[in-house]
Amino acid sequence: MISHMKEPAVRGKHRESVLRRFWIVVLALALLSCTTVPAQPEPSRLPNVVMFIADDLSLRDAGPYGAKVVKTPTLDHMAREGLTFDQAYVASPACAPSRSALFTGLMPEKNGVTANHDFTRKPGVTSLMHDLVAKGYEVAIFGKVAHGITNPNEHWDHGVTYKGKPQLDFDELHQFLDKRDPKKPLFLLVGTRHPHVPWIREGYRLDPKDVDLPNKAVDTPQTRINRAQYYESVARMDEDLDKTLDLAATYLELQDTLVLFSSDHGAQWPFAKWNLYDESVRVPLLAVWPTRIAPGTRTSGMVSWIDIVPTVIDLAGAKMSGARDGRSFATVLFGKADEHRDVILTTHTGDGPMNVFPMRSARTDCFVYVRNLHPEFAYTTHIDKAGDKWTNEYWQTWLERAKTDPAAAEIVRLYRRRPAEELYDLQADPGQRTNLIADPRFTSELARLRAAVDRYSRESNDESEVAAKPTMPEELPDVDRAIAGVVGQAPLK
Repeated sequence: MISHMKEPAVRGKHRESVLRRFWIVVLALALLSCTTVPAQPEPSRLPNVVMFIADDLSLRDAGPYGAKVVKTPTLDHMAREGLTFDQAYVASPACAPSRSALFTGLMPEKNGVTANHDFTRKPGVTSLMHDLVAKGYEVAIFGKVAHGITNPNEHWDHGVTYKGKPQLDFDELHQFLDKRDPKKPLFLLVGTRHPHVPWIREGYRLDPKDVDLPNKAVDTPQTRINRAQYYESVARMDEDLDKTLDLAATYLELQDTLVLFSSDHGAQWPFAKWNLYDESVRVPLLAVWPTRIAPGTRTSGMVSWIDIVPTVIDLAGAKMSGARDGRSFATVLFGKADEHRDVILTTHTGDGPMNVFPMRSARTDCFVYVRNLHPEFAYTTHIDKAGDKWTNEYWQTWLERAKTDPAAAEIVRLYRRRPAEELYDLQADPGQRTNLIADPRFTSELARLRAAVDRYSRESNDESEVAAKPTMPEELPDVDRAIAGVVGQAPLK
């Protein structure tokens, strides 16, 4: 049910007019061209690119990917007018390594930013933005685009020509677009902090009884309250996207503009952020270009965040500096191919003392393999360890429910203890609950994915670092330890 998702009348009318302005222009341009054009632009006219980045949004919570309760009308419009990627992945499920991989086109172990809140790249690793600036582009960022900016005046060499405030300010964006030279090609990156915690605590529009929950969640009243707050933050993210598109329609020539939308990784929920399951690393990716991309299309081509900026560089007719892991998916973008990668690699090291659980993963369109490098550690995150009121509230109710409910206890155990290796059949088990690592029917798939992780580790000189002091199972609180079944147990194999 969505009857509780009512918007105030004034805001509703404003959003309708904003959406109408952008999408009428998009429709008019689409009618001018019935076919797509080659991947390379005309040399005399370099394309503008607008990329909007959501913060901590799971794919399942976006309308184009099946969300029914939370409403994302702007994303829905983008899907109708452009291309929806069904298999897009980030390189890492934490803010800093995910965004650094975007800017460098290199996997975390190769660019040096592996743990969250660690922003130091390896010597000699440069941002791909320099290549676009050398081509004549103006590269501007507004809001949370690259994790680690705490002061807009501090040194931060990602090659951008204009750096706005870390907190998205639409007045600032408006002034920039109004004053800039419109003849200069623009790569504009806009990042919202929604739906990152803290979620909207007051005035959320969805009744908690109407929310839906991820497949590995304990259904308690507090879980539903926090889920409603998260959904409100998702709706606010969609509104920020709406405002960005309105400004794009006002100041940019849409027939020469590629608009992209994505998320840096999944939501801050158990089994999502800080994990290598699909709930975390498989993200929404939408692309609209009225005269170049066929509307209402979808692709199953597997792409990674490390491929996005190389694609923009390709469209600009520029060259990438140095060897990069990312490569252009322009042929997929324009419907000339439906395949890009056959294996996707993802890695995670940790997030300070709250999450110390390094892991590596390889996936195809059918299987995902996860290697947990230290299964002897207890798995912890901000959700259960930080005491943050916006997540720890529901976690405590999960522990209470697990004292008497075997199903709840099993979810807590799955969260706390991880085996050394995991293998899941994504077609038969999309929720990734049945570990097939010992099933002899899948030895060939397992061997292939193990080899992919081994090869990546060799090529990247992966030292499998432990970024902080881990939590051991015996250090968990008494009730938590008992529910997780770790008393006196050896590490999981």
